[in-house]
Amino acid sequence: MSVPVPTLVNFQGRLTDAINNPLSGAHSFTFEIYDSLAGGSQLWSESQPAVIVVNGVLAVQLGSVNPLSGAVFSGGSAYIQITADGVTLSP
Repeated sequence: MSVPVPTLVNFQGRLTDAINNPLSGAHSFTFEIYDSLAGGSQLWSESQPAVIVVNGVLAVQLGSVNPLSGAVFSGGSAYIQITADGVTLSP
């Protein structure tokens, strides 16, 4: 019996400035999934231009703009890249 892949995935995160102060307000995010940690092929992406961040905390549903499909996760490995206000984030 196969289980269908969800088209939405909940994602929560924390957004801070360069000295770790929590940010608030509306921020533009781009979420991308790649098949490799570095130099891979993009499997999926979507932009959410007005994500509300409160005291550094954000919660979004990935796939709410561009639904996720089973093909995104069929290769075994998937890596997310997040860009906030034009800056690619790092852990």
